[in-house]
Amino acid sequence: MQTFHRPDEAPFIRRFVELYPRIPALIDLFEARRDYKRKHRVFSSWVAWQDDGAGEIAMDYGTNLFYERFVRALEDAQQGIELVVKTHASEYEDQIEPIDEIGSCNDPDQLIRMYDGARLKSEYQADSLGRFEIARKLAIASQIMCIACADPYERVTNDLTETNMLASSRLFTRSKEQLAVGYVLDKDRYNRLHPDHPIRVSRDQTARFVWPEGVPGRQRVFGCRTIVDGDIVYEVQTDSRPKPRISGVFKLERGGKLTDRRGLKHIVIAVEENGVLRSAKQADAELVTELARERLWYSPLREEADVSGRNPYSSKDYWATKIVGRLESTEGRRTAAPVEYQVTSVDHDLNAKFATDDLGHGRYRQKVIRDFVLSQWFPFETFGIDWNREPTIVPAGKSKAT
Repeated sequence: MQTFHRPDEAPFIRRFVELYPRIPALIDLFEARRDYKRKHRVFSSWVAWQDDGAGEIAMDYGTNLFYERFVRALEDAQQGIELVVKTHASEYEDQIEPIDEIGSCNDPDQLIRMYDGARLKSEYQADSLGRFEIARKLAIASQIMCIACADPYERVTNDLTETNMLASSRLFTRSKEQLAVGYVLDKDRYNRLHPDHPIRVSRDQTARFVWPEGVPGRQRVFGCRTIVDGDIVYEVQTDSRPKPRISGVFKLERGGKLTDRRGLKHIVIAVEENGVLRSAKQADAELVTELARERLWYSPLREEADVSGRNPYSSKDYWATKIVGRLESTEGRRTAAPVEYQVTSVDHDLNAKFATDDLGHGRYRQKVIRDFVLSQWFPFETFGIDWNREPTIVPAGKSKAT
């Protein structure tokens, strides 16, 4: 019997450090095909360069579709570079911002020829920094291309849509109920939820919560879906949309597996029992997880043992349950695509949104980017920045390293 393809286990999904040193070999393959037409020159060079499986899959694209995907991968790579610069290394922005000609170029043929203008007949002749930036962009785009060869983005979005529809039909009874939620952040505890002021909830989305004088209460409205279990009603906010393509690259760089591209996250906001509505707690999220395991996780969803262990970059104070498994499809190529399902409660979610210490999700992303991405994309040898040190402000007007 034919086995299921597991896209996250493809051997050719590579980290930056594995692809970047091989870019000169791609340039040589391109140069050797000087008599090929422009798009086919790029296509055949990349296919020959990726000799461990991705090239064989890319052959099925054909020249034009491959070229379109490579252009999009270069766009995604450039957006990823600019995102990292602006949101995770803003103190060095003037020093490390990409060279204009390279940052604006998302045409594979032109970008490759710019690497060595004299040899490859381009008006642009890159210096050492320019060659690094071109190679960096080609390597990141090739990571995205390899991921797509193993697990096409359109398949990811289709699978996630199917999984969300399964959740809608199997788990939820009503959708998009609006709940007002009031809370207080404690500035003396890194903007975590204040322990003396419990979260308040109301089905009246226009409700204004009254706090004691001097207490800086906040509130927001959550759109929720409803799970009913006997006399208990759970109000749940869902967050189950495809992640940007560059997110997969970030996860690879910290050594993670691409098992969350089809990720479902459900946040239990409130519970109504005996006519009383209250904010949800961790125990409620645990009960919702068991309901999901019973009602949602059966064919074509198959639960597997979670052997990933705790993420070392996540705060010890953040909590969520997780079910991992596969969405099996027998249409076309038999595929068992990875699915991760997380459930947390509103208090943990608000802390992750607003906390300014390591509990905050923004700080978590900053830590991962700083530890794994910045040192690869902006190495000390090229830019003179030691990313292991605390950030320092670069004087205005300082030119980038050459």
